[in-house]
Amino acid sequence: MKISFAVIMGGLFVALAGPMCWAAGGGEAGHHEVHFGKDIIFQIFNFILLVCLLLYVYRKYSGGGFEKRSRDIQAAMEGAVQAKKDAEGKYLEYQKRIALLDDEIEKILELARLDAEKERLSIVEEARSQSQKIVEQAQHLAKQEVALAKQELRKEAAELAAGMAADSIRRAMKPEDQRNWVQAYIDKIGEVQ
Repeated sequence: MKISFAVIMGGLFVALAGPMCWAAGGGEAGHHEVHFGKDIIFQIFNFILLVCLLLYVYRKYSGGGFEKRSRDIQAAMEGAVQAKKDAEGKYLEYQKRIALLDDEIEKILELARLDAEKERLSIVEEARSQSQKIVEQAQHLAKQEVALAKQELRKEAAELAAGMAADSIRRAMKPEDQRNWVQAYIDKIGEVQ
């Protein structure tokens, strides 16, 4: 509750103006003499008491309020200074973190590059290994196909040679040669038994 000084003084003036005018007038219209007695002393005492009461109220509600307000403003200013210091500290901390973040990003990028290079080398090595296996399998299959083809050719050549030899023997053989062979064969079987 704030009471301004002007309001207190205005109230004091109004409170005192009436009794003072009444005292100056003697309480009656037409009498101009002033009696100094109990009434005036009582009014002066009331006036002093009223002034003291008003000063007490003014100091209690406005003087302390100003001091409190001054303390509140001082505390707010100190709080603002502290908040500014805290904000500057956080700003510096974030600046350091940002600087470290740039370094961290560089480290992460470098690790990513190294990992990518390792992966590339691994893929190239795997591709070489696979291509070598494919070449070896192709060579093995080719060797098998060549060996099979050679075997087929030999078989065909042997059959052809046997057929040609049989033809040649049939043409060259006479009936008496055939009888001699049959007799020699029978003789051999008889020896074995």
